[in-house]
Amino acid sequence: MERYEIVYHMDADFGIDGIAVHEVADVMYAFSEAVNEAMRLTGADGTVHVNVKPFRNGSFITEFVVTYQQQIVPFFTSQEMTALCNALGLLGFLGTAAGASVPAVVRHVRGRIDKHRDNGDGTYTYGDDGDTEPITVGEEAHKVIQSPKVAKAMKTVAVGPMVSINENIRVTIQEKGSFERREPGGGSEFDLNDISDMEEYEAVAVDGPPDEREDTVDEVQGVPVSPVSGPYDGGKNGYSFKCCGDKWHGVQLLDASFRAKLARGEVRLAKQDSLIVDVRVTTSVASNGKETVSRAITHVSEYRPYKPAEQLSLDDLSGD
Repeated sequence: MERYEIVYHMDADFGIDGIAVHEVADVMYAFSEAVNEAMRLTGADGTVHVNVKPFRNGSFITEFVVTYQQQIVPFFTSQEMTALCNALGLLGFLGTAAGASVPAVVRHVRGRIDKHRDNGDGTYTYGDDGDTEPITVGEEAHKVIQSPKVAKAMKTVAVGPMVSINENIRVTIQEKGSFERREPGGGSEFDLNDISDMEEYEAVAVDGPPDEREDTVDEVQGVPVSPVSGPYDGGKNGYSFKCCGDKWHGVQLLDASFRAKLARGEVRLAKQDSLIVDVRVTTSVASNGKETVSRAITHVSEYRPYKPAEQLSLDDLSGD
């Protein structure tokens, strides 16, 4: 069985006095998503487990324990002992992929992963024409880089804390032994300079290049909605709402004031509550005609908690 321990470390010059649970949970889930999808795309047919060790006291370090075991392990082969190492290296979580890792390629092309050419021999070269130092990767790495699932997960893992907590946070992802020995390399480091590249990477992987998308943005005010599901602690992603019989998935909640109330527990959303909100609706049409719609609640103008009707007692009915 192949096993690796990967350290995920958040640090900042000003110090970090606490992190909301949902922010850490988002990173943990995204890390697992990235590893599992990379393993699938590289042809691994076994079982991958991603577990999390408890935080160390006094620091913001968590350890992901990633194990992989094939369904049937053939004799006289080291395939099992390279599959997970290969996937973690491609994601930039181990220093085994050199310049072929996802973070390296994304930085090189500034998130524009559409800027590549098929060399016709099972390899792909990333970079503009005339690039003096292009990056050439194999078929497996190309599939991982182009995967929308990997792109969305990697953005959360790499720059999620900068976007949702504080832009001055630095993230280090490194093999445990290298981290403890404070060795350079052996993984990836991210800071605020990576935000634009990772956001562009996700956008291109999910929706296509900017010149192949046409976006229409509409602002709608005073929309009545009811919550369906979501991280009701102030997290901005993953909400679902019901509006006039339709269900909206993946709605962003951008009202900072209302999110703060959720985080403090002043508001606890329930399915029978109702809200009056302003909504930003973005409709994207790709060059192939595929249309996607995303919604973001920009302002909550009214929150109406559900109040069940009071049931009258026999004494009330008799007037006593």
